[in-house]
Amino acid sequence: WLELESNTGVGWYTGSYALTDPYIDNGTDQVRIRFQSTLTTTNFDMELDQIVVKYIDHYLISKKHNASISEYMYMQTNITETLSLRSTDYIIHYNLYAGDYFIIDFQTSSTNQIDLILLKDGVQQDSYVVSQSGNTNFLRRTVEIGVDTDVEFDQLMFSGTFEDTKYFMSWDIKTYSYTLTGDYADFYVDPDGSHDMFLQADTYNLRIFEEGIKIDEATIVLHYDNLTQYVHYKTQKYILKIYHNAYEQSDIEIFNGTTSISNNTAIKDEILEIILDEGEYTVNWTNGETGITTTYNIVLDENQILLLSSTYNTIYFGLYQYNGLSLNYDLVRFYINSERRDFGINLIKSSTADLLVLDYFNNTLASETIDASIYSEYNIIITVFELQIRHLAQGNSNISISDTISHNFINFSMAPDTLNKYVLANSIYNVTWWNGENNEIIVYDITLNADYILTLNTTYYDIYFSLFDLNLHIIDPNQYVFRLNGTREALGFIEYLETDDYTITIVDRFGTSLFNSVVNIRGLNEYVINITLYELQIRHLALENSNLTLSETTTHNSLNFSMSPNSLRSFILGSSTYNVTWVNGENSITATYDINLNVDYILTLNTTYYSTYFSLYDQNGVRLDDSLFSLYLNGTRKDFGFVVLETNSTLILVQDFLNVTVFNQVIALSGLNEYNIIITIFELQIRHLARISSNVSIS
Repeated sequence: WLELESNTGVGWYTGSYALTDPYIDNGTDQVRIRFQSTLTTTNFDMELDQIVVKYIDHYLISKKHNASISEYMYMQTNITETLSLRSTDYIIHYNLYAGDYFIIDFQTSSTNQIDLILLKDGVQQDSYVVSQSGNTNFLRRTVEIGVDTDVEFDQLMFSGTFEDTKYFMSWDIKTYSYTLTGDYADFYVDPDGSHDMFLQADTYNLRIFEEGIKIDEATIVLHYDNLTQYVHYKTQKYILKIYHNAYEQSDIEIFNGTTSISNNTAIKDEILEIILDEGEYTVNWTNGETGITTTYNIVLDENQILLLSSTYNTIYFGLYQYNGLSLNYDLVRFYINSERRDFGINLIKSSTADLLVLDYFNNTLASETIDASIYSEYNIIITVFELQIRHLAQGNSNISISDTISHNFINFSMAPDTLNKYVLANSIYNVTWWNGENNEIIVYDITLNADYILTLNTTYYDIYFSLFDLNLHIIDPNQYVFRLNGTREALGFIEYLETDDYTITIVDRFGTSLFNSVVNIRGLNEYVINITLYELQIRHLALENSNLTLSETTTHNSLNFSMSPNSLRSFILGSSTYNVTWVNGENSITATYDINLNVDYILTLNTTYYSTYFSLYDQNGVRLDDSLFSLYLNGTRKDFGFVVLETNSTLILVQDFLNVTVFNQVIALSGLNEYNIIITIFELQIRHLARISSNVSIS
């Protein structure tokens, strides 16, 4: 290779070189030139302004940038010679197999043959014609080139003989592996159109369809020596579509002249598609609805449709009242020609239709005959009335409705708070009600000449019960037992009361009767139970927790409870005699109090403790400094001043600073607010006249 470098490394190279061996081979006249960047041998930007290689004085191969074709270069020569354009070595080897193919996007101005040559390691493996000799297509185009044998390659090369100004330019080249999904390919061909397919050599079955119907079939064999074949098809067949809309199975026979060529049976909405040659045909239809045969003459010079309609009539039947309101169809029964039908669309097989509408009791609401052939919709007008039964009873009830004229009847049950509706003819009806609340039987006579509502009310009722004390004490209703006819109930709103009179009783927690009376309460919204109560208030002033028992002397019911110091307990009770037993927590002494509770009463349980003030005097009545002495009461050290005492008699002990007892007596102090302790004492005075500090001990 001849290496041409910029003389600066960054600028343009200008100059000329004479090419000699090995850059020019006089035997082949091939010139090899490589342009290479100083940085990389693969990716670089290069603009060729003018490069001229002269190897014979009057022959030129010109390579230059063509501004009219962006990003491409082209080659041309001014003599007739063979030129080749080779790709770089791909390094790796690629494999193509028989049936694979190339797609090449190119343009050439040459009429000579141009080949695509595959090379491996510089050796030609196979060649393919890209542009045929005698080419007249000088426009840009795309061709498919099939591979007939397996081949391995690592380079591509285009080669051809070019005259002066002729060229070859390729935009793109790709390889494809041949596949045929599912072993078949579908395609469409427009009228007077064509379709090309690329197939490998093999045997193929061609099937031709028109409007989804196969009209022809052919076998095509492709050989590698004859890979281009043309299939020409011109149809002269037409499709006769017969739409059979009759409801009954019919016979359809087609004649070509007097020859029967097709005999079919058809059911409702079946479509027969028959492919026939161009010509005249006779179609005989034996209608399964009527048994009548009808003949149709068909001139088939194009696809045609024959419609065989039903002789039956389809009518939509509606039902209305005279006021124009529609009805619930489930409330009546409808008959056509004595056959039970539903309202809506009905198929009428006869020319006339006898219509009958009955109510639930088989009373005739409408009876008429119509010409079925002239209607697609027919509304039946009737006069009916609605009987509405509202069952408000709180128990399940049995009910019977009977027509007094036809004596037809229906029996049914109704749950609480339900509604039944009946659309009936003008007549007289009996409604019998077996009340599920009280088993009472009631009969209602109803002349139904207008809409009617029968309300079956509940015999139950609801009342609010409240409790009040005539002495206006604030009471807790939960502390009292309320009974209706002996059944424990909660005060407040009570539902589903059944009888007029109820025995009402109220007792307190000790069983004392506070109210007992038979009362007629039906029709009342609220009933106030007035009782007389009294308050028993226990004030516990003892300074220790105590246990108490409150008992009623008649029922002997009792309540045990405890009370803490200085606490209060209140009981709202009926008038009776009660015992309060107090186990005093201060001294464990039990006391019982009898109380006749006919007024509000306060029981005070006082403390047995008392408070006495202690002071200290000498034998001369002089108040002493009590901080110099110790006071013990019943063996417990106390401060002088107020002391709470628990016993009637108290052992009083007083000692001086040296713990010498100066007072020791048992004194009855109950009822005394103050007690003065008088002791006999003397003053020992020590006068120290020494000049030096001394230590002194007194014992």
